[in-house]
Amino acid sequence: MDPTALSHRWSPVELKAQLERARDGAPFLVYRAEDGQQRLFELGEALSRVTIGRGAACDVALDDGEVSLLHAELTRLGAEWVICDDGLSRNGSFINGAPIVGRRRLRDGDAIRVGATLLIYRTADRAVVETEQAGSRPGPPPLSATQRRILVALCRPFRRADGLPLSPTNRALAREVSLSEDRVKAHLRAL
Repeated sequence: MDPTALSHRWSPVELKAQLERARDGAPFLVYRAEDGQQRLFELGEALSRVTIGRGAACDVALDDGEVSLLHAELTRLGAEWVICDDGLSRNGSFINGAPIVGRRRLRDGDAIRVGATLLIYRTADRAVVETEQAGSRPGPPPLSATQRRILVALCRPFRRADGLPLSPTNRALAREVSLSEDRVKAHLRAL
């Protein structure tokens, strides 16, 4: 179920409570308890692990017959929270409708379904810089053999008589790569 579709189910008073909790900066879970009331569970700095289940000893204890006694676990890794259901539950856990396999990092607005209970993970609005996929940046443009020879000649150390560095002239490059000056200029423009 799309968590944004749930927004119409919260009363104005409940939405206000969520906004106030979000302003505190700590991530939290929001869900409906068995009595129909909204519950906010803060994932504060003091916590590093939170258990979710039907058992009374669980941090988030749910009165839901489809939830296992120990159903899932939230763990803080650095500044982020991850959820894990490594076979703890009989019915499985889901994020945004997809089954959780192993650990999964939580993002603001993720809908976590355990049994018939839906919990929404909320965190302070902060910029998330996604990791680029390996190989997604274009490589260097292909060079012809002539262009490569010109670049090698251009990067070769040229020195004046007094030993100071000297940039090669187009004429010097043309002599070194055995081309006319006009061809060297054309290749330099292309490069």
